[in-house]
Amino acid sequence: IYFAVTLMQIVNDMKELVDVKDFVNNKLGMSDRELQTITWPELVSRLVRVQEQTRLCITRDLSAHDIVNRIMRKENYLIGMLNKHVLALYTPIPGLRHQVMLTKTLEWNLNWCIFDFMFDDKFTIKKDFLNDVTILQKRFRTMAVINLIMSPFVMVFVVSYFFLQNAEHFYRHPVSVGARQWSLYARWKMREFNELEDHLNRRLDASHAAATKYVIQFPTPMQ
Repeated sequence: IYFAVTLMQIVNDMKELVDVKDFVNNKLGMSDRELQTITWPELVSRLVRVQEQTRLCITRDLSAHDIVNRIMRKENYLIGMLNKHVLALYTPIPGLRHQVMLTKTLEWNLNWCIFDFMFDDKFTIKKDFLNDVTILQKRFRTMAVINLIMSPFVMVFVVSYFFLQNAEHFYRHPVSVGARQWSLYARWKMREFNELEDHLNRRLDASHAAATKYVIQFPTPMQ
């Protein structure tokens, strides 16, 4: 099912991917090999220069902030919702009501139910999203039923994907099996608006030594 859905998505996005390739090769003057190594500031500067010549945006001149804001529009809304505690992500179990639960599967559900629905083709918020609550409720109920039916298969897929993705790393670095890492919720809470994921990863990697030093001050009962 996963491969079938992925294949359908690739076919659906093929035209846009071809247009992007044509834009990068002809407008930005970059080859496919150069695109793999170019830095983000250089790519943004080329986009700004192209804007001055061909007017990618008619209403105003594009800046680096405008470009990142368009890329990060959905992520910015999720960051804002988590900061304002708009999303009820607490576990409905006595004793764990203050425990926030945000898994990758739940993130996929939020993207489909909210962020893939709230914007139109021009990246503006739909009026139905603001005015018709029943549509959003229906999407949540639909995803709840789908998750209930697919949960056994999703669990097998997630476990298999995790081991396939990390098997070699665990084999070469066995100590990393029990290593601490930032939770998905912590990553989103610490992420700044308009902060690209690779910038976030570099910032969190730089904090690893200090965070580890802080955590070992509070030994667990197992130690």
